[in-house]
Amino acid sequence: MQKVEDVSGALTQRVEEVSGTLAQRVQQVSGTTAQRVEEVSGTLAQRVEEGFGALAQKVSSAIDSWQDQPAQAIAEPSRAVMPGSNTLAAAFTEPSAAPVILSAEGSKT
Repeated sequence: MQKVEDVSGALTQRVEEVSGTLAQRVQQVSGTTAQRVEEVSGTLAQRVEEGFGALAQKVSSAIDSWQDQPAQAIAEPSRAVMPGSNTLAAAFTEPSAAPVILSAEGSKT
């Protein structure tokens, strides 16, 4: 029975040593991984900030350029006949259009 206890005690001690070494190694790897993640995320955050800064500057420049342009004259709306509009009806009811239509019809008869 003593021999079993000796073997079991030695085995327990060895398992604890291996477990301790393994736990220490996991902590080292985790620490290294965490440090690397922080470095990469810091670099990524810096690049994102630089990208947004450049984008904001380009947008601001474009707006400034657009505002510096002289105002263009706004064209008067066309009186062309558009489908579904009342322009055609207005053309036939305007006083200036009526004599032209009547005189054209009168010359045919």
